Amino acid sequence: MHIILSEQNAAHLREKYTVLELDQIRLKPNTDPVSAFCVLEDIPIDELPLLDNHINLHNKLIENYRNKNWDFCDQAIEHLQY
Repeated sequence: MHIILSEQNAAHLREKYTVLELDQIRLKPNTDPVSAFCVLEDIPIDELPLLDNHINLHNKLIENYRNKNWDFCDQAIEHLQY
């Protein structure tokens, strides 16, 4: 797994890889946050049928994380770990 910054980099890599948003960070005080993403490579073939569901759940996890809905986050993380 690799970590990258910026939506522009993520959009370019989405053409070939699975890219998941992680969080937003400030590189310097008083600047706009930059999105951080992970780039997944080498996904096992037996997990490919579940990939779309895992991506959707991960996206909902990030949304609920931003809304501080910790119960949802705990449950989503439980399902996403394997």
